Amino acid sequence: MNFRDIGARQLDSIKNDIEIGETEDSSYLLNAATKIVNALGGPDSTHFDAYIRQTVGSLKDKVISPELAQAINSLNAPVCTTNYDTVYETVNNCRHTTWRDIRSMRRALVDTNNDTVVHLHGVWEDPESIILTNSDYSRITTDQGMEAARSSFGLLRTIIFIGFGDGLTDPHFTTLWKWLESLASGATHYALCRSAESGSSQDLATASTVIKVVYGNKFEDLTPFIQSLAPTREKRDGKSESIDDPGVVFRVARTSCAKIIDLLADSALIQARDESTLSDLVVDPIFLPTPPEVFSREKLQNESLAELNASLEAVTAQRLVIIGEEQSGLTTSLRWAAIRCSETTGLIPVIVDYPSLAAGVRSIHKEIRRYLRARSAPLGNKDEIPFNRICLYLDNVYVSDNHDILQRVVTELESAGISHVVFGCRPGVELRITQIYEQLGVLPKLAYLGPIGKSHATELARRIDPHQAPDIAERVLAITRKERLSRTPLAVILLIVGVSNDDGWINAVSNTTFVDSFVDSLLGRGKIRDDMRSQVDSAGYSRVLEALSRRLISDDSASIDRLDLIIFLRDLVHTLDWSERPDLLVNDLIQKGLLVDRGGQVFFRQSAYLYIFAARAAVRDRDLLLRLRERPLYYAQIIRHYAALKRDDEELVKWAFDWIKKVDQSNPPRSGLFGSVTNAEIERDVQGFDSLVDEESLPEPLTGGLEHEYSSEKRPSSQEPGRDIGDGNASDDSGREEGSSNIKIRDFAIQIGPSEDDIVIHDVNPFPSTQLENAPIDIQLTGLISLVSNILRDSELVENPSLKEDMLSATLSAWGRYMDVVHNSEELRSMIETVVEAISEALEIEDETRREELAVNLADAWSMHSSYQGISEELSTRKLRNALERVEAGSGIESEVYRMIPLYMLDYMHQKKFWGGNFSSYLIENSSIRAVRIFVRVYVRTEYINLPPQSPTLGEIENLLVDFFMADVARKLTSREKGRIASKYRQFLQKDRARSRALNSVRGPTLAIKP
Repeated sequence: MNFRDIGARQLDSIKNDIEIGETEDSSYLLNAATKIVNALGGPDSTHFDAYIRQTVGSLKDKVISPELAQAINSLNAPVCTTNYDTVYETVNNCRHTTWRDIRSMRRALVDTNNDTVVHLHGVWEDPESIILTNSDYSRITTDQGMEAARSSFGLLRTIIFIGFGDGLTDPHFTTLWKWLESLASGATHYALCRSAESGSSQDLATASTVIKVVYGNKFEDLTPFIQSLAPTREKRDGKSESIDDPGVVFRVARTSCAKIIDLLADSALIQARDESTLSDLVVDPIFLPTPPEVFSREKLQNESLAELNASLEAVTAQRLVIIGEEQSGLTTSLRWAAIRCSETTGLIPVIVDYPSLAAGVRSIHKEIRRYLRARSAPLGNKDEIPFNRICLYLDNVYVSDNHDILQRVVTELESAGISHVVFGCRPGVELRITQIYEQLGVLPKLAYLGPIGKSHATELARRIDPHQAPDIAERVLAITRKERLSRTPLAVILLIVGVSNDDGWINAVSNTTFVDSFVDSLLGRGKIRDDMRSQVDSAGYSRVLEALSRRLISDDSASIDRLDLIIFLRDLVHTLDWSERPDLLVNDLIQKGLLVDRGGQVFFRQSAYLYIFAARAAVRDRDLLLRLRERPLYYAQIIRHYAALKRDDEELVKWAFDWIKKVDQSNPPRSGLFGSVTNAEIERDVQGFDSLVDEESLPEPLTGGLEHEYSSEKRPSSQEPGRDIGDGNASDDSGREEGSSNIKIRDFAIQIGPSEDDIVIHDVNPFPSTQLENAPIDIQLTGLISLVSNILRDSELVENPSLKEDMLSATLSAWGRYMDVVHNSEELRSMIETVVEAISEALEIEDETRREELAVNLADAWSMHSSYQGISEELSTRKLRNALERVEAGSGIESEVYRMIPLYMLDYMHQKKFWGGNFSSYLIENSSIRAVRIFVRVYVRTEYINLPPQSPTLGEIENLLVDFFMADVARKLTSREKGRIASKYRQFLQKDRARSRALNSVRGPTLAIKP
């Protein structure tokens, strides 16, 4: 298609616009361009692509005025053009970039050694980058990426406009100037023009800061004029400007910040919305005054203990030491602090890798000089370094056998008089740094990097999925707790990426899926260099770690001597016929963060890593699996990961079923939670109803004021009361340190224990110290039920429906028994006492009877809810739906309330198919059983509140609540009174539902645990 294909009327309109644009109003040229593009089918059409290639693209090999292009290049300044051709690049043998590659554009603007030309309006080779029409120019002011590109011009002090025609009315200039004007204020810019153009009356008022400079009478005078501007050798050596000039300091500081931003963007695992903005690249680090585990422990004793203000310390602490474990984000925190300090103080941020410092004297001076020169600082070899204008960051500081090295470096720093000095080091090194500074009479500030908390995790998740960010963050933190993974930025980000890959995973997939993917990410799977043909790839490293985990299990040890490990790997490498050195394999795995060497003993950095690689080994090695099954509670974590990896091991399911049957066949619970409530308790619930007939309002017999936050449509929060009473981790003997409960009492909020952000997860010995297999069945119950539930849930590929049905029935029975065990535990009573004390103090409850009633109701609700949470975390999956329906339809199950309540809970988590028909009559018939009463007033009532008005089951649930309530009061009332009370109670339910839904719309759905 060409102009001959355009209609005569269209062609005349285009010609008229061009004529008006050249003689009267240049904006008409853009109208003409818009019409041409539309006539060719739009910017995405093949016709437009061909048109650009045949016109602008044909200039590629036609070198026009090479002398002018070379003269511009001799200025040693960043070059930007609004042209679409690549003539300049052809002449000077350089590269080009466009506004579509923000990072490359920013580098071209700030790096004086960069030979990349910036095409502000696109380049012909990339038609999508071309800015030509009116709508294209609108993109400049609205596109987020373009806005980031625009901000890069703030790094430039002066702009020289070349070749913009008669005056500054060229449409390319007017649109470009509107784009840049806000950044140009306070600076002077120049436009080169011929003498005939210098007095043009068409100068833009908005371009008052653009001064016209006459280069000659004709266009041929432009090249020699520019050649005269080129810096001489003396100027290029830095003699033309001084680092003492505030403007130079500003430019170098901005250049350094831009390069640090690029480093942050390059290392970011989550794509930033704006790669030029620090807050979009990283979240603020958490600075603690003491090591995280110490801070967490002391926080329990002193609630006023607070985190450090990271932003404040980054700016005000003149001697700061940031301490962090591997993978804690130490380097990122240093870069963050460098940007923060420079933005506030105007100092030039200088980041030096401590291990790269050259030996000998004045190593700091040499490294800083090299660093500043690379950021366009005019520093000769003999020029003084402006130490009072920089903030220095030493990364990866370590203590060598020769302590004098660090002593010498610190002494050099202090003698130089650097304004701000920040050290980044691993735990333990800060002691030596502090010791050296104390000798100099200075006390440095210590800041320990804390774990990622809920707010930070939510912010990170929001960058991937703004709508599901809270749910993703909650799931990720639940995984770190369950698997005892440190909440480092790397761990949290990798888990967030994994969880967000599939919305359905947030609540449905086992943790093994994420841990397995997480360790693969650490090993480098999916990266370009993950190729076994050139080096050991992630699969190869996995095989090494699988072999190591097998060896540790064989030795019944959590660690191995480094020399023994090298010898062991030497044999493995020989078996695999590799050429790699075993000692280098160990170093690689330590560097990747999978292994740790402490005093010559090598072990997995996290117990979860040992578990997952041992599970992978068991998939390949049946003998290893049989060994694990000999001590199922001892190796519970490995076995559950194995089940999730294998998914079709029917023999493992049969083995687990034989084990759980021992619990199912034991004496069923008939007292406690599954016993009948006393007449006195029923009387207490219905007291006052004799006089209710004459009253207009109804008290709340089944509804106190206690509410526990929880969305009934989602998994329960891992901070719910009772989570730490047997969280299914048989090897966890420190879980109760994490206990945190937010209990809402009407408009009060009481926090028991540390908040989520204060909790530090302590990794434990990978295997329990006690022989749990020999303990009584009640003691085994927590680990057993969690493991069996995991195996059943994650074995969905086993082709044996009857086996799954039988095992599910036995597992539900075990969860009911677990519920009763928790209800009768002294541990729960102790926790309840603490909670009741806090509630009573907040609400000023002094009546001892009311306190006792509150304690009873809390114990009832929490014991049941702990099982609900356990079923949700360990067993819940849609793949068991058919088996669940067969269990519910089985004969004799109606008499087993301890099995029916967990069954209804599992049903409640998904489709609620059983919530009708026999469901209501069953609950009413068993209304005297304590567990049934709790289930109705907590779960049934929550479902009633959360159902939408148009739900067909809303009426059924309301009838159930009324009938259940009336089962208690019916025997005390006449027939007439029964009708009136039922009517009033129904009215109360409806009003309470409306009130609760209104509250939920503000703060989210709640699970009402009502005494």
